[in-house]
Amino acid sequence: MIRSKSKTVLITGASSGIGKASAEYFHKKGWNVAATMRAPDKAGDWLTLLALKRRSR
Repeated sequence: MIRSKSKTVLITGASSGIGKASAEYFHKKGWNVAATMRAPDKAGDWLTLLALKRRSR
């Protein structure tokens, strides 16, 4: 098995509620977050903000 120091999590329903909160939580902890949602327009600007923060690391 190959071990990696980076961690990745898949969050479904990330445009609102517990899915959004979970995605934000793991992102703040330094995890790679793969987020899916049915209505990305509901997610607002936080998706753009997460992407920009991720690129700046």
